[in-house]
Amino acid sequence: MFYAYPYQRACWDVHDQYILGDALLVAPVMQAGQERRRVYLPQGVKWIDAFNGNLHDGGVWVEYAANLETIPVFVRKDASDSSTLATQFMEAS
Repeated sequence: MFYAYPYQRACWDVHDQYILGDALLVAPVMQAGQERRRVYLPQGVKWIDAFNGNLHDGGVWVEYAANLETIPVFVRKDASDSSTLATQFMEAS
């Protein structure tokens, strides 16, 4: 996260989620049995939940129902292929 958003102090301390390419934010589930996790959405853009299409403001932490089968993935709304990516995730789940 630091490399994608070096000017956002909150991203400096996020070590368990990452930006894939220029549009996907992935927040892996790190422990078996885990049912929830906090995900930081960087500020300055809106984020689309790749599994349900919900839109979230950036600059906030969200609590996400997650497990080994449902890994939090968000698509940056202003990415050129954001609607295609979000649709592909929703259709695959």
